[in-house]
Amino acid sequence: MLQKTIITASDNGETKQLWETIIKSADKLVVSLHVTKKDDFDFVYYLPVNKAKGVEAFLHSPGEKQSKISQRELNGIQINEVRFGDRVFSWTTFEDIWAASFTPFLIEDVIRTYKSDKRRTFGTTLSGVQQFPKVKNDAGNLYVNLKGISQWFVTFLQEGQISSSGQASLLDVKSTANNIILNGFSSASEDNTDELLSFFYNQSPVPFTLKQYASARALAVTSFGITDGKQLFNKLPISRNSAFLDSIRMLGDVNPEELYAGIGKELAVCYFEGRENKLSKVLMLSVSNARQWLHTIDRLAQATEKEDSLYFEQYSNHEIKEIDLVNLPEKLFKPLIHGFERTYYCQLDNTILLAERVEDLRRFLDDVEREDVWGKSVEFNQYLESTLLESNLSIYINPSRAYGYLQKQLNPKWGNVLSKPLRGELNSLSFAAIQFSSLNNSFYTNVSFILNDQKIAVQQQPSRIQANLDHRITIGPFVVVNHVTKRNEIVVQDSTYGLHYFSLDGKRLWRRNLPGKIIDRVHQVDYLSNNKLQLFFMADGKLEIIDRLGNAVSPFPVVVPNQAYDFVRVVDYDNSKRYRYLLTEKSGKLWLLDKEGKNLDGWRPRIIDGALIEAAQHHRIRGKDFILAIRKDGVVHLFNRRGEDIKGFPLNLESKPAGSYFLESGNTVATTNFVVVTKDGVKIKFNVEGKIVSREPLVKTAVDDVFALVPEKSGKSFVIVRNNSKQFELLNEQGQRILTNDFSGKNSIDVQYYDFGSGRIYYVLADVTQDLVYIYDGAGQLLTPVPVEAESITMFLDGNSVYYAASFEYQLAIQPMQN
Repeated sequence: MLQKTIITASDNGETKQLWETIIKSADKLVVSLHVTKKDDFDFVYYLPVNKAKGVEAFLHSPGEKQSKISQRELNGIQINEVRFGDRVFSWTTFEDIWAASFTPFLIEDVIRTYKSDKRRTFGTTLSGVQQFPKVKNDAGNLYVNLKGISQWFVTFLQEGQISSSGQASLLDVKSTANNIILNGFSSASEDNTDELLSFFYNQSPVPFTLKQYASARALAVTSFGITDGKQLFNKLPISRNSAFLDSIRMLGDVNPEELYAGIGKELAVCYFEGRENKLSKVLMLSVSNARQWLHTIDRLAQATEKEDSLYFEQYSNHEIKEIDLVNLPEKLFKPLIHGFERTYYCQLDNTILLAERVEDLRRFLDDVEREDVWGKSVEFNQYLESTLLESNLSIYINPSRAYGYLQKQLNPKWGNVLSKPLRGELNSLSFAAIQFSSLNNSFYTNVSFILNDQKIAVQQQPSRIQANLDHRITIGPFVVVNHVTKRNEIVVQDSTYGLHYFSLDGKRLWRRNLPGKIIDRVHQVDYLSNNKLQLFFMADGKLEIIDRLGNAVSPFPVVVPNQAYDFVRVVDYDNSKRYRYLLTEKSGKLWLLDKEGKNLDGWRPRIIDGALIEAAQHHRIRGKDFILAIRKDGVVHLFNRRGEDIKGFPLNLESKPAGSYFLESGNTVATTNFVVVTKDGVKIKFNVEGKIVSREPLVKTAVDDVFALVPEKSGKSFVIVRNNSKQFELLNEQGQRILTNDFSGKNSIDVQYYDFGSGRIYYVLADVTQDLVYIYDGAGQLLTPVPVEAESITMFLDGNSVYYAASFEYQLAIQPMQN
């Protein structure tokens, strides 16, 4: 692998030949890695002098080198140099060692180190691990300066730093066709708190039991194994923060040392992709004294509350609260934990969850409830068999999910070089882990990368599946989840009102006759609150709920009070499954029905006297529920649960919005904004208090430009359409061009925007006149040079693969995308 990597990195034929000659000159080649610039690094190659004769012969042979060999001297030792293209290759000999590099000053450093009376060498750094046993006849040994490797990682990044885990590691390399495993030992100074491993001396390794809660959406999880909470407390900086400890003693009525003694062996952080190229985090703290921890945090929240009342939200069976104390998790566990400008928290069994954003905490709880977690993943549990089952510090990485974040963190130099290769390599891996386990004043170390054959197969052989119906498809496709298999399935309706249910392999599982055409869309509900999902929709003036086998759920169908609805939405205020059904007419009439389909007071109907741009929608903002309806003339209505106007509404934007809108979450009600774009090109933000926050004119490129806003399907962000008689463009939130489409002329185009994470971003442009669809990636590159024939199309994520499902006339097509 080393040979392949080095040779591939070369940029001309003669340089490749030189590297091949060096690598083949000795059975055991020694290569050292050095940071040379803020954003660059290079190698030094070492051979016994008697093994370097072939290299010397190559260097002295006539070739395409642009210069002859020259010599210079440093500290009495001769340095030889020759130029290959724009690179200078330097080499020297001393005692019985031949050393060479494409960075001349690295050879100078080698000579200075050799000549120094007081050597601070790499061997000195490794002294703590040199005595450990090595495996013979393996793929090689890797000697690691852990601080140096952290500095090396930083050369690839735009900014930031990476904490050092310890002093040094000595690892044996085991390589097969499907995996690379590095095993060995690492050293750390027990008293050097700049090294994370120093906190785990005399802590016994523990299993990763918090995997039962770790969301499958996580791109990485850092897990800390703790068996002596008191000892950990006395090593953490908080033990020396007298003022903060006094607050804990006074408010929590507890000794902080006893509080930490209740840590139930694990502390872990799940990392997710967030907005604006940032990571969002959820901290999982396993404790045996949850009541004490919650009481202490509650009292701290009361003491630091700056608003009129404490934030509290009932979400499903959980109480979510907020503590207005900046960086609380960091204060409690630094340097193991960093960040968390704000902290929302709740209890999940004997685990306390803390997150920076309440939306992140809600979604995390949803994942746990759906069992969409690593602990239930067959793939992850199979991978764990190749790792240390007990550890003190583990970093688990889902490489394919991590790609999107890593790609955005690369500096310009490495971003251009590594983006495509990095995606291919990471997508081919199932999981990766770096682990340290305390053992006899050192740390047994395991690094493992496992190849996933299934991912490679999907990448190499995307196959199109097609199903043919007897009657034309008129509604759908809709993507639904099978609660048994956790896989996605497809629902369509044909012209005879037949409802068809397909698996992803194109097999029709059942067909059911309906009394009429489905209105708007198909939803999924857990009507019986038993973690089993059913289909919910409206047809022929009736609400219908059908289970996954096609059977009606009692008491449905239920007749609704009116027959002219255009939109149907399911509202679950607090994830309690006490559903409400929000029915909307485009003319501006709103009904809200209870779970059984009965009309609720205040919504019989709620009339807003004007056509809407889209369906009325429910939003929960800092524990309060709002229903938003935006009229085409720019008048905005915002209601509470009872259908009453929120203070400040109706709000007249005095411009006509186009497309949809976007909810921009903030830390308070006042800083949470709705964003719309007007047809004539003004981006307007208004808040829940009925105040217009900003009006920003967008750049026009033609006098007939018209604009519209398109939100990402899961609400992550939005794009802006700029369209005129000659050209169709998509812009990002800042107004920068993403792509241009010249194929559709003046035809009407429907736009969909998907961000599945890990850099898997797609823009779907559907020419509704010609029934042709163009799919672009996140960089604005066209992925479908031959457009897809489709009257309706949707994209979805199943496992780790992205698909589209499209209907055209009598055909349903299901196509995996190339990752």
